[in-house]
Amino acid sequence: MQGLTPQDFELLVDLVFSNSGWRRISPVGKTQKMFDMELTLPITGERAYVQVKSYAGKSDLARHVAHLRNSDTYSRLFFVFHTTDNIEIEQYGDDVTVLDANKLARMVVNAGLT
Repeated sequence: MQGLTPQDFELLVDLVFSNSGWRRISPVGKTQKMFDMELTLPITGERAYVQVKSYAGKSDLARHVAHLRNSDTYSRLFFVFHTTDNIEIEQYGDDVTVLDANKLARMVVNAGLT
């Protein structure tokens, strides 16, 4: 995953979510201020946003967790990265899912993208 361009890494993440039942409702290829993708899960109506980073630090994650906590729009955050030197995968609550390269790789396989 580290060999992918940032755009290709984001595309891979988009494919994982779309093959897992989530629908992207934000435009593809446009830069939004706080997120890379906005998703909805049609069966529940749940709305989530996804932040995709090639490299991420603790402050990046903390900023997005705070944004989610102050949001009335989103019920979930998916924070996805492949490289870090200081993020420990911790439990942030059921509404925050942190995906490193290992977890994402398993999701790629489970989504049938191999």
